[in-house]
Amino acid sequence: MTVLPLASALAATLAAAPGISRPFEVGPVPKWVVPVEVPTNAVPPSDAEDGIYQLLLDRQTRLSGPQQEKYSHAARRIVTTAGTEHAEIAISFAPSYQRLTLHSVQVIRGSTRRDALLPGEIKVAQQESDLERRQFDDGLVVMVVPRDVQVGDVLEWSWTLRGANPIFGDKLLAGVSLSSSSPIERLFARFLHRAGRPVAVKQHNGAPPPRESVRDGWREWTWDMARLPGLDTDDQLPAGHDPFAWAQLSEFGSWAEVVRWAEKMFQVRDLSSPMWAQVERWRMLGDDEARARAALEFVQDEVRYFGFEMGAHSHLPHPPATVFERRFGDCKDKSLLLVTLLAAMGIESAPALVATGDRQEVATWLPAPVAFDHAIVRVRLGGRTHWLDPTHSQERGPLSERPTPPWGKALVVAPGVSGLEEIPAPQDRGPDVEIEQLLVVGQAGQPTELTVTSRFRGAWANSKRQEISASSIPERSKAFLNFYARSFSGIEATALASFDDDPGANVVTVVERYRLKDFWMDESQELFARDLAAYLPTRPRIELRKSPLGVTYPMHVLLVVRVRSPSGLAGRDATEAVRSKAFELLASRRTMQTEVRFTFEYRSVANAVEPNAVAAHLADLNKAYDLLEVTLTRRRPASGPSSASPEDALVFVAVASAILIGIVLLASNPRELWQRLKSRLRRRRFARKFDTSAGESPGTAIEVEGVTTARARAEREHCSCGGMLATTEPGADDQVVFGGQPLLVVRTVCEKCRRAGSRYFRVPHQ
Repeated sequence: MTVLPLASALAATLAAAPGISRPFEVGPVPKWVVPVEVPTNAVPPSDAEDGIYQLLLDRQTRLSGPQQEKYSHAARRIVTTAGTEHAEIAISFAPSYQRLTLHSVQVIRGSTRRDALLPGEIKVAQQESDLERRQFDDGLVVMVVPRDVQVGDVLEWSWTLRGANPIFGDKLLAGVSLSSSSPIERLFARFLHRAGRPVAVKQHNGAPPPRESVRDGWREWTWDMARLPGLDTDDQLPAGHDPFAWAQLSEFGSWAEVVRWAEKMFQVRDLSSPMWAQVERWRMLGDDEARARAALEFVQDEVRYFGFEMGAHSHLPHPPATVFERRFGDCKDKSLLLVTLLAAMGIESAPALVATGDRQEVATWLPAPVAFDHAIVRVRLGGRTHWLDPTHSQERGPLSERPTPPWGKALVVAPGVSGLEEIPAPQDRGPDVEIEQLLVVGQAGQPTELTVTSRFRGAWANSKRQEISASSIPERSKAFLNFYARSFSGIEATALASFDDDPGANVVTVVERYRLKDFWMDESQELFARDLAAYLPTRPRIELRKSPLGVTYPMHVLLVVRVRSPSGLAGRDATEAVRSKAFELLASRRTMQTEVRFTFEYRSVANAVEPNAVAAHLADLNKAYDLLEVTLTRRRPASGPSSASPEDALVFVAVASAILIGIVLLASNPRELWQRLKSRLRRRRFARKFDTSAGESPGTAIEVEGVTTARARAEREHCSCGGMLATTEPGADDQVVFGGQPLLVVRTVCEKCRRAGSRYFRVPHQ
């Protein structure tokens, strides 16, 4: 294939794109690249995903001094019509330090190859920044959109990127993925570096070692793997767990060398005049603790999080004076600003690099700057060490009470540091969330009053402050009302929710008031501790697992439900507990003359459950949900002289006689009767699991007026276990086409058994 004559046409096309001067060129494959043939005759396996089969992933990298070249060559077969949606090729790169050369794009149909690197099929656009995380960079995307791609075609392409982020100098830093969730026919990875320079290589998660050789002054590492199966990953993995095999290459010899690299960037500089003025105001505060808190809260709340991560600023902080003046920055900007302000007040602090994804597992990495993706600050004050995150907001209370970041390990950027430092695990200082429900049951015909008082501490108080600042009180009150409407029919709010903030203790208190109609539907009333159920571990989608099951840790929640009734309540005191590998739940009931008090206390005790313990964990979770279901029974008045009519007496005699006759007839084999009853109940429960009611399948989709109505309808449905369904975040909703009609899919989770599911709706004119 000859592609060089297209260069002039491509240049003309790009010239029309405003603000983008031709960001790539078309040229031949570099001579140092080893040719790798595409296995076009490979038969797609049954587990091919998204309608495509990856025939080849070929990645080759050469580093010579500060010059780096990355060659990429790939091919995929379109297996189904769904695969045609993946026929576009997108190449992302940073034009500030990288240059893109396109080599070839071809569509292979049978024995025919068709060039697809045509001017009209190439688009250039600004890379979509990670605005959700409030980060912006200068990346570009070159897209090739081939025409006429059909099922059975093979799409093959190759390109080279020249240049590397100057922030790392001329050191080799690389990682190579050696497994995937989708099957790969052939994976080829090759790295070349000048011989004589020390480079360490390490395999992770069972990755194979490379083949290593030295030739013509170049050291070479190669992986060549065939017929890689797709890795069937489990859901709800614990933080820091990575099931995928990969290998790492690093020219950094120690963590001390990484610290020296980082020290050049995190340098404390002179303060600007406005910064000095602010520091002088803080100096007037009583002690260093108060000054440090004031500086921290200023950086957290007054300097908003937003990052311009262009070129070297992917890792290089902007000058603190600039960040202070413009009042925004990312994690490294805010961390260096805080360290600079604290230094001006004589308070010892230093930036610290952490890995939010790998967390503790970063200790298994080779030393490398790319091991970290976040920056925080270590402060030493009054003989104590505090780990503070300047990107948080709405934090209050003493520094010793601030939530400890959960990252596990940190590399402190300070002279003399030669290794990772442990970040202590958060300590259980009492309930994070404490909820009290008071139900005052009215006399016959009178409504029941419900008052809910919730206290949030620590990180939960910070989160609640953020919620309050982001939405209005009427909005929050409406959300609270709808939450309790799932438990109580005929509920109405008697006042808007009230919020009280105690910054000194870092406690946020929320009070809600409701009125319930027809609380007593019978002699007894079922209650479900929905408030606490919201904090229990979620049941995973995959229960037979190869990987650990993640659990939110730490978590400590206390719920007290008090029910007062002037007529009295029946029942006996009881205490029960469920203890598993990951959590414990204590439940107790205390009955007094006119009040019953239920107490539920939940603690998570681990962040993960090993695969061989998941079944027992889920059984314990079922027991926990059973403990959250309680029954209230009205106390019956003392028996007195009978006022039953003769007709009532006759009915009683008739019923009693029928029961007696039944007992006589069946007394011959009561065990057989009991077995038949149990068998029938089991069959009914089993059959109910397979009943498809309205909305449970595309064929039984429910017609509704709109999305809001659909979500409200879904929340009125019950799971097969009897629990109420709750809808997930609106962003999790999806659309499918069934019988030529678009359907809305609302994702749900059972509040009792935590099983995930879906409800299908048909929205006219959608």
